[in-house]
Amino acid sequence: HVREASFGYMDDVNVLGSHLSDIIKVDTITLAFEAAAGAILNRNRKTLILGLGSWEGRQDWPLPWLQAASSIKVLGFDICPTFTASVSSTWTRVLAGLQSTLRTWASRRLPVLLQRVQTLEVFVLSKAWYFAQVIPLSSAAASTLRRIMGDFLWAHNLIRLAFPQLHQPLSKGGLGLSCPVRRAESLLSKQVLHQLAAGGRPALHFTYWMGTALQGHLPLPQDAPVLTGQPPAQFVALQTLLLTVVALPSVSLDFLAISKSSRIYRDLLTDLPPPRIQLKLPALPWDLVWQRLATPLLPPIAVDCHFQALHNLLPTRERLHRLGLAPSPACLHCPALVEDGLHLFTSCPRVAGAWDNLLHRAILVSGLALTNHTLLFLAWPARPGRLEAALTLAVTTFSAWAWE
Repeated sequence: HVREASFGYMDDVNVLGSHLSDIIKVDTITLAFEAAAGAILNRNRKTLILGLGSWEGRQDWPLPWLQAASSIKVLGFDICPTFTASVSSTWTRVLAGLQSTLRTWASRRLPVLLQRVQTLEVFVLSKAWYFAQVIPLSSAAASTLRRIMGDFLWAHNLIRLAFPQLHQPLSKGGLGLSCPVRRAESLLSKQVLHQLAAGGRPALHFTYWMGTALQGHLPLPQDAPVLTGQPPAQFVALQTLLLTVVALPSVSLDFLAISKSSRIYRDLLTDLPPPRIQLKLPALPWDLVWQRLATPLLPPIAVDCHFQALHNLLPTRERLHRLGLAPSPACLHCPALVEDGLHLFTSCPRVAGAWDNLLHRAILVSGLALTNHTLLFLAWPARPGRLEAALTLAVTTFSAWAWE
């Protein structure tokens, strides 16, 4: 009698065994299959064996043609003798691949921040999320991933926003960039919830290692064996994550099978800080400001420039001086005045005439007592839809033109 402990994908077959005799049994079954099908196993190069547990590092195996390996790659994951080593090796290789992908994109012209965010989400981070569904994203890997993302996003910018401020959508002052830690947690927890809902061996496996901590919080298989001692560190971390996730509004204990990682991710991001500029200028109606900037059909380059102007990210003389990159904060065209964002776009002689005309026309059309500050910051009171779009388009386009 042989109990199956194997799986196959395309022409790759992986087998698990707990006794040396299992190796001989698998070879006997393989020989029978070869005789029936005519397919021949490559015994010279591609047949690898990895020792786990007490067999770690073993080189002597019953079949001399087996190639002893320190790790093997299964469906893209590096399998090592220990879980920690498997996670570390997999993420090291994945992150190196992401950096290689971004090097190919670095030579392309992507002047708009939202273009770079889209590139990261579609062509880079999607590869990381494949692995995050199965193995946890370690703190070291998350730190490296944030650095990779930041270096690509801000490649042409001297000044950066703090990473937590990037995760909100544009309509709330961010760029909609995924938070690596929260995205990974939502994907991993969703997969575990689906496995528990489906039952079978995976559900029994999770129940054994975590059942004691999860009893009363999740529907678990009845009469399943449960570990009475302390589980390994990876299952302790998974326990903590699941107990957090099952308390979220997006997770229903009666419908675990339809849990969505996107909804779990949204619920995990409720503690994001507001943009720093809002704390500096709390009197402005920021909900209106960001919604105006996110108005559909605005020119992307204008939105990008105005986004940086609102967040004070543009390399004005005042900002460069604070960074030690300019000898003085004074404007090059009017040395008696500091060149901050408001001066640069509204009162500097190189743009003052055009801006005064824009401000005058905006006052006439809107009937509002607008100022340089309220117009540049898109901070006028709510107006009818067409007027909103016209004013926003005019101001953002002017900002892009003035900066160019």
